[in-house]
Amino acid sequence: MSEKIPPGVREYVIEHIKRGENNNQIAEATGLSWHTVQAIREEVQGGDAPSPANRKEKAEPEPPQPEPRIPPDTWKTCYTLFEEGKDVVATVIETGLPADIVRGIHEDYSRDRGTPRPADLAKRFSQLKEETEKAIKQIQEEVKAQNAEIEKLRNFMWDTLQHVQDVVNKNEHYRFREMLESLF
Repeated sequence: MSEKIPPGVREYVIEHIKRGENNNQIAEATGLSWHTVQAIREEVQGGDAPSPANRKEKAEPEPPQPEPRIPPDTWKTCYTLFEEGKDVVATVIETGLPADIVRGIHEDYSRDRGTPRPADLAKRFSQLKEETEKAIKQIQEEVKAQNAEIEKLRNFMWDTLQHVQDVVNKNEHYRFREMLESLF
């Protein structure tokens, strides 16, 4: 295996070997040679993989590819940019590829890395937003109910204070009268 394999490509090859794809399909998708894919297959399967001598017999017909063929260098460049932390938009700008192609490569990259795909993140964000809005609404209702209770307590305290003040005023008036009567 003399080809230098970019980061993530080996994992991609292994994943597609496990899915049952043949060497021709994987080589076409990755831009690697058939022999490089075969060498990875032999490592993964422990020597049970078909040999180059019988590869034509074992090769399955290739299914029609819905996506246009991406040149291997471009594919590798995208993976490298993603490894550097660039997002889809920055990669589209840097490579000049259409956004849907870069998104597809990014989904493969994310799957290879075990990171959530952007579509999964968007779905989870939407769920969290709904849950947060529901929680905020519930908290607002609880605060409103507590504010009503606080207002009731405030009114009760005010009424009690007024009553105490009235009692104190009456008692003071009574004491003042007693004091005046004692003077005369």
